[in-house]
Amino acid sequence: MDRTPTTNQAATAGFSLDRLLTLQEVRLATTFGRSTIYRLVDAGDFPRPIKIGPNRIAWKSSSIAEWMAHRPLAA
Repeated sequence: MDRTPTTNQAATAGFSLDRLLTLQEVRLATTFGRSTIYRLVDAGDFPRPIKIGPNRIAWKSSSIAEWMAHRPLAA
């Protein structure tokens, strides 16, 4: 019998199934370049990435979506 929890079981158990986005995916979603993203992170104006390995970082999709929903629109 497979003991791997289903998506519904994981969600009801309190686990977050937030997708992790690579820098390339964040660049595509925001249309920002690499330097702009890191400059905004350093200024505290963009979500911080999380470290997922010795040389790997990623962003939670929910934090990027929330940032995009609350950012001011260009005039």
